This record gives sequence, structure tokens and C-alpha cells, in this order.
Amino acid sequence: MVTLVDLINQAPPYVIPDVHATVHFVGTAADWLKCAPRLKKARVVGLDTETRPVFQKGRDKNPCSLLQIAVRDAQGKEEVFVIDLLHLQPKVYNTVLSEVFLSRKIIKLGQGWLHDMKELNQCYPKASCFKVAKRVVEVNDMSISLMGGHHPISLQKLTFHYLNKKLTKTQQMSNWNRRPLAPSQLHYAASDALVLIHLYDELMRRLTSKNKAFNIDSIANVLDVDMQRTLKCTLCFTVADNAADYKRHRKECSSSALSLRLCNSCGDAMLKSDVHMNEHMAACSGDQPNTAPAVAPEAPQQPKEKKRKKKSAKIQLLPVLLEAASPVNVEMEEQQPSPAQQSKRAKRKQKKKKNKAKAVAHTVSPTLAGLPLSKRKMSADSAFLASDDIWSLASSDNAASMLSPW
Repeated sequence: MVTLVDLINQAPPYVIPDVHATVHFVGTAADWLKCAPRLKKARVVGLDTETRPVFQKGRDKNPCSLLQIAVRDAQGKEEVFVIDLLHLQPKVYNTVLSEVFLSRKIIKLGQGWLHDMKELNQCYPKASCFKVAKRVVEVNDMSISLMGGHHPISLQKLTFHYLNKKLTKTQQMSNWNRRPLAPSQLHYAASDALVLIHLYDELMRRLTSKNKAFNIDSIANVLDVDMQRTLKCTLCFTVADNAADYKRHRKECSSSALSLRLCNSCGDAMLKSDVHMNEHMAACSGDQPNTAPAVAPEAPQQPKEKKRKKKSAKIQLLPVLLEAASPVNVEMEEQQPSPAQQSKRAKRKQKKKKNKAKAVAHTVSPTLAGLPLSKRKMSADSAFLASDDIWSLASSDNAASMLSPW
């Protein structure tokens, strides 16, 4: 059976056509001087970060290694700047990035950008540019505005669903602290930022064709890492007054939320709820809609069923046994053992007697407990003669005889 992962792997890869002309690594102050003017001219930017992963439990997280900024200017020229945060001092880039992030003329695109901002602010507290960002648009919010409330979708699945491209993730867990970066790492880092702009183009095309009055500022946000997040539903953008109302609304909203699913009949991936997906699959296969829940209830464990069957069998047999054992029906006489059984019993008795005799023969008396094992097999008299005690008595008798005149 084909899965959604199989379809993604079969899609053509997302590739940056001219990497050397489009992607620029910014690792020195001189590189930043070339990068800064182009950032200021941008009209749309895509933002992403990369961090070296930690594979040992309990260790602190590594600081953010890279900040990728994909830009498109008024003439439509696209470039990607991969900024080396590990080697650039915050004073080098802080002023220009603050101007870009606070500008209302520049649309900032992200995929969970608030989380990335908090991580950047924690890793580089001296860089005030990572505290506030205005006119930030999440690509998931654009997808929700187009398709309706759906659960968050990964960037790879969004790329496949809207662009029919495979966003390769082989370098995601690589060492982002190595210098120089491998060409595959540089392409991966740049792709995650540039694909946001291309997703923005496709989603805006569909949104404006569906609703000509759609304005991107209706879903834009102002992000502040120091402010408490508003109780805004990410599925329908409704703002709740308190936590209890938000929890209640979120539960109701999630019940009808869409998910990216794959129809096994037609092989298409689509955003649908459980009910609508069942209806679609029934229409594809010609069967009746499946009204069963998406997650079937857990079946009782097999061992418990067996135990219950045994108990019920015992309960059913109990009246029969009681009836068979009643005084009225019991007219049994003691059965005499057969000759073969009598001979077996006699042999068992003889064997028990032999074992008892052996046990008595091998018991050690307290007087012989300290003797070596080879001498324990002697009789009491033999053991006494073989011990040193008799020689001490003999030596004392000899000494007495030597003192006597005879």
C-alpha cells in the first residue's frame, strides 16, 4: 500500500537553480557589508535557523549556528544569505536586522518563527534584534485561510502539497558547527528559507483567486519574545478571553480540524476531516461511507478472554460434579491395587529404606568433624590411633619411664 511518505519521495526534488549565484555565506564583517544593503531592499523575506543537534540526554542545547534569510526585492531578484552566528559579533548585524524585523514594508515569512526567535534571543542576549518582529506571516496560517482549520503541517508536506516538490531533509541532523559547510548543507539551509517565498507565491495565488479582497495583513502578527502569548486559536484565529474559554473552544475546534491524508483508492493527498475523508474514499471505491471512528477501540486482551472462558467452564461443570458427588449417587467401593501397583509400591519402600541407610552412614559424628575427609571413613578406634593424640600420650609415658630408675 502506498503511503504519503512514498508519494513525497516520488516527487521531484526542490532544487535551487544557480546555487553559487543565489546562496551567499556570510562569515565575516566584510561579507556582512555586502549583504546588508540587499536585506534593506527586500520586500519579502523567508526566515529559518539551523542548530547542531544534541544526541546525549541531559546535555545543554547548542547555540543557533546559522540564520538563513531568503530575500526578494522589488525587481523580483531572489537571494539567500546564510549568516554565521557563531563567528559574527552581534554588534555587526544587530542594527540592520533590527531595521528589517521592525519594518512594516517587509513581509517576514516563517514556519514556527516565534520559537526560533525565542531560541535566538536566549542564545544571543546581546542582540536586541531577536526580541521583536513585525508583519510576520506563518505559511501554515496562509494554508488555513485557504483550506480551513487544519492541524499544523510540516514544511516538507506543505512543499509537496502546494508545489508538488520534495524538500530533502537528509542534512537536518548534520553538524551545523563545522566550517566550511558542505555544499549539501549549504543547499539544504538555503532551501528551507527560499521555499517559504515560493510557498507564499502559490498560496497568495490561490487565496486571491478564491477571494479577491484577501489581504495578507489580516493574518500577519507582531511577535515579542518578552510578551505573554495571546490566547489565539491557531485553527480559526479566534481570540479567547481566558484560559478556560480557550481550552473549551480548542477542544471543539480540533474535533472538526483537517489533516493531510492520502486516499488509497485514487492516490491523492488532500486536506480533509475524518468524515469528509470517509465520504471521499467511499465515492472513490463505490462503497458506503465508513462511519466507524478513525481510531478503533482497543480489543480486550486475549489472556483475559481465556481466563474468563476457563472460569465459565468451571462454573458450568460445578453443578454436574456436585450432582455426581451427592450421597445418593455415590456407591463406590474401595478398589484394591493391582499386582503391578503393589510391586511398584514395594520397590519404592525398599528404595526409601536404602536412601535412609545411606544418609545415616554418611553422617559425621561431632568428634570426627575436624578430621580430614580421608580419615572420616575410619572407625572411631582407627581414627583415634591415626590421630596425634595417641602420640602425645605415648611420649608422656616414655618421659615417665625415663625418669624411673628402671
